[in-house]
Amino acid sequence: MEPSVSMIEVSGEIDRRLMLELCALIASLIDENRARVVLDFSRVEHLHYQGIALLAERARKLRSLGGDLRIVGASPYILDIFRAVDAERSFQIRGPLGGEAVAYPLGRAASPAPGP
Repeated sequence: MEPSVSMIEVSGEIDRRLMLELCALIASLIDENRARVVLDFSRVEHLHYQGIALLAERARKLRSLGGDLRIVGASPYILDIFRAVDAERSFQIRGPLGGEAVAYPLGRAASPAPGP
């Protein structure tokens, strides 16, 4: 039987605070011996580039445990952010994995733009 996959559904803007929450959630999954993690970025509107290093650190930890961190559903804009910091090779960015998945929703709505 294939090891289970933890799917984290992220939405809105991923700023430093939300990235810290995301990394803490991944750390708790690691503590539960759940080393296969998929981040669903299909509803992510923006990702602050400085948070990518924290995410890469978690990806390295998961791989050292025989797992992986994959990103699915990222828009071209989000992929451009990964490319801008030369981090796209640090992650598996592709279609969803098979097997059992447990979803963990995490997100914050983007702040509305200030009016004129």
